[in-house]
Amino acid sequence: MRSLVCLAALTAVALAAPHDPPNGLVRLDREIAARPADPAPYFARGTLLLQLRRGTEALRDFDRGLALRADWPGGALARARALALLGRDHDALLAAEAELQRDPTSAGAALLRARSLANLRRSPEALVAYDVALRLADVRLPEFYLERADAALAVGDLAAALASVDAGIADLGPIVTLVERGVALCEHSGRFAAAVARLDVLTAQVARPETWLAWRARLLQRSGQPLAAAAARAQALHAIDALAEARRAAPATQRLRAGLLADLNQAPFVAPASLVAPVAAAAALPRAANPPVPAVVGTALLPRGSFWRYLDDDSDPGWGWWKDTYDDFLWAFGRGEFGYGDGDEMWTVSFGGTPDQKAVTTYFRTNFQVANPAQYALAHIDLRRDDGAVVYLNGREIARSNLPAGPIGTGTLALLPIGGLDEREFMSFTFPVNMLRAGTNLLAVEIHQFDPASSDISFDLELVATPALSVSRGPYVQLGTPTAAVVRWRTDAPTPTSLWTGPSPNALTLTFADTRAKTEHEVAVTGLTPATRTFYAVGTGSQQLAGGTADYSFLTAPTPGTAAPLRLWVLGDSGTASAAQFAVRDGFLAYNNGRHLDALLMLGDNAYAIGTDAEFQRGLFDAYPTVLRNTFLWPAVGNHDAYSARSATQAGAYFDAFTLPRFGEAGGLASGTEAYYSFDLGKVHCICLDSHDSARTVTGAMMNWLAADLANTTADWVIAFFHHPPYSKGSHDSDNPLDSEGRMKDMREIALPILEAGGVDLVLTGHSHSYERSFLLDRHYGVSATLTPQMKIDRGDGRERGDGAYAKRTRGRAAHEGAVHVVAGSSGSLGFGTFDHPAHVVSLLVLGSLVLDIDGDRLVARMIDDLGAVRDEFTIEKGAQRWLVRDEPVIPVATGGTQIWDLDAGVTHAGRSYIVAGSLGTTPGFVRSGITVPLNPDGWFSTTLQFANSAILRNTVAQLDAQGRAHAALVLPPLPGALIGLELYHAFVVMSGGRVVGASNPVKVRFGQ
Repeated sequence: MRSLVCLAALTAVALAAPHDPPNGLVRLDREIAARPADPAPYFARGTLLLQLRRGTEALRDFDRGLALRADWPGGALARARALALLGRDHDALLAAEAELQRDPTSAGAALLRARSLANLRRSPEALVAYDVALRLADVRLPEFYLERADAALAVGDLAAALASVDAGIADLGPIVTLVERGVALCEHSGRFAAAVARLDVLTAQVARPETWLAWRARLLQRSGQPLAAAAARAQALHAIDALAEARRAAPATQRLRAGLLADLNQAPFVAPASLVAPVAAAAALPRAANPPVPAVVGTALLPRGSFWRYLDDDSDPGWGWWKDTYDDFLWAFGRGEFGYGDGDEMWTVSFGGTPDQKAVTTYFRTNFQVANPAQYALAHIDLRRDDGAVVYLNGREIARSNLPAGPIGTGTLALLPIGGLDEREFMSFTFPVNMLRAGTNLLAVEIHQFDPASSDISFDLELVATPALSVSRGPYVQLGTPTAAVVRWRTDAPTPTSLWTGPSPNALTLTFADTRAKTEHEVAVTGLTPATRTFYAVGTGSQQLAGGTADYSFLTAPTPGTAAPLRLWVLGDSGTASAAQFAVRDGFLAYNNGRHLDALLMLGDNAYAIGTDAEFQRGLFDAYPTVLRNTFLWPAVGNHDAYSARSATQAGAYFDAFTLPRFGEAGGLASGTEAYYSFDLGKVHCICLDSHDSARTVTGAMMNWLAADLANTTADWVIAFFHHPPYSKGSHDSDNPLDSEGRMKDMREIALPILEAGGVDLVLTGHSHSYERSFLLDRHYGVSATLTPQMKIDRGDGRERGDGAYAKRTRGRAAHEGAVHVVAGSSGSLGFGTFDHPAHVVSLLVLGSLVLDIDGDRLVARMIDDLGAVRDEFTIEKGAQRWLVRDEPVIPVATGGTQIWDLDAGVTHAGRSYIVAGSLGTTPGFVRSGITVPLNPDGWFSTTLQFANSAILRNTVAQLDAQGRAHAALVLPPLPGALIGLELYHAFVVMSGGRVVGASNPVKVRFGQ
């Protein structure tokens, strides 16, 4: 009886303790010290630790308690929950199943079993296990039904997912999270009317429906009801304006209002945060229209730009126009691309009506020949359509895009208008290869407008058949070192593995052969020479399937420590498989103009939405085939990649896709995992961290490895890259400790001090779908409000044609000389944000990627947008003789201000005289005593000499101290507004015996508003 009373009291302490954790733990510590043989306090303390998510300590207490009493009620289940918290899903599953054998009615064990199966990606079993758990549960929560829906989605069963959501609504009522999930599932499967009906339930019950009304407008627009969409949009705007009258609307609401005022097809809809998970889950299901993807390599049985017969006079061709028996002799004849209004058509078709009432539908027919369909394993069409299309092959429909289901006629309108980048993309649709027939085949296509008054129409098509044996992924190169590389590829059927290598495409020899049949092929090429190009081909037996040309090659890394020019391409959050991603790719390739890339760094979220193998195929391997076959790829894991991967076990599509250095084989220190690693490129040491799934504690394995790796390297440059940014005010807010479950905060507070102590120069991240770039920073580990001027090592823009390059005095690595932080997460889509982090000198809501050029002691970084233009640029120089450093780059003319100068000519000039002067420019300068002074002898030069040591130019003529240092300043009163935009430059010279013996670099001041 006493034990039960003690347990009740201790349980009360444990349950109350989260409101006062230190005192709760202290009390339980005392109880354990007083009664070490009593299991009750161990279980009570373990319960508290479990609630505090301190899984290792909780597991230790439960083990101690069970050692004292193995049959303690609920003890085994509590231990299983601790195992689950620690990510030991297999052990948790075994523990839950053992508990169910002991007590088959345990709802907690049944739910834990279901969750463990889901985490282990055993989705069909998880689906059944959730049904068992729901039958046993006395109290049912919304997350039970949502988790069951996720399990159904994982096996591709949309109907089961919707049934799970509906069961939750039937049991618990129209709870917001359940209704939202149902709406998202309907939307992403193209069932827009059903989505609107579900959303109407939600808008009727919430007090502030503006977000859901905006969502409703989007659904109506997508379902082809523009008038109803406009009315819903007006409702949402009215709700937002009413809210603004009562109190200032939050930034997210203001952004929502701006999006509503814009055309919904041009401004992306900002969904509430609670929709992110449903959207990500539903993205794995078939959608109303396939996303645009590059063409699969194969044989073009009907190439783009082929000849077609067409009907464009707004008449009805009659029933059966898509069949062989139809006579199209009187139709017009032309060559693709067909269309009007865009100016890029090969063949212009007619309006078929008046400019305001054009033909809704234009019809096309053509024949092509197939000698032997049996030689092909796969077939697909690549379709360019503006706006909607139906494609028929030999009288049977094989593709439908942007048109409603069911019968359609001459007047049927497309569901959505297609514009911008999307109308230039080809969409890929596969079809059974047995639909092809030997001899003549017929393709028939109808193109439908969204609006009879539309300004343009486009159509072209390519039909491709893939041979029965082909490479379906890659080849792509991995794990590049000075003397080795890995070549990987996937075949569409199991085959033996063969690799040919050589010094040129015409001198390849078979260097590897494995007769075992498999689809995933991975070959390590060793014994190579540093900085040397190797050409290759891949295949099976004696048959080469891919390669043997100049672009199938790789260049080994230079010897560590060797100075060699390097170019690195950086992509963040790129794997959307969208028109935006392809535009960023094409913009960079146009800018790069065929120049060799030494590495491709990917900052996470490499595959959307949940990191499945198919999504990696679309968002990575199909997107960058020409780059990946000759450039070594080094990825970081992002939160979307991690939906279907686990760092602890290195399992899932992300880890399956890559070969990364676990054992220090690329020059870094062995990490023992592919989740985080390092590698060398000449004088550059690159460090990839796992900011999502690996432990981010100070004493955890990753941070311990990071410190040891930095201590081990002798490289001059250190570049760190990972997913979650320490500083961001984009679509994620690094000041919010709850955003991304504190991962940004952890990387700022825990990883950055280690990196800065190790001399990091550049930190690259993604996650926020924007571009943000910092000053040269050091020791900023708090929220944005804690940033001090002293933390900005250089307050300029880092541009050589602006405020000057960022200079680091040490040639090589040195602790705490500053680093630039770049958020480059706009390589696949754009987000939103306030973009007002004070650590950033540049913030852009622009699609693009980053390119790094490193040569000796100089690093130049450029942000390249989706059109191939440079949108930002900065330079870091090592060992630069920066004798003169200024603080603020801008002085406002309205109030006046001060620019402080720190002079440091070094101890060799200690005690010598100096003179600070200025000019309107720095070139060509002038020469005194054989030394070039970077100032022009103009009017401002004379003025600075005339007013030296005045109230305006303070301490500009004096002596350097014993360290060769001094301080001076430009102090300006309020000035006329006409001076806004004026730029002045200042430098100092060191004098000895009446001669100039040294001259500093110039610094700039700009007069601003």
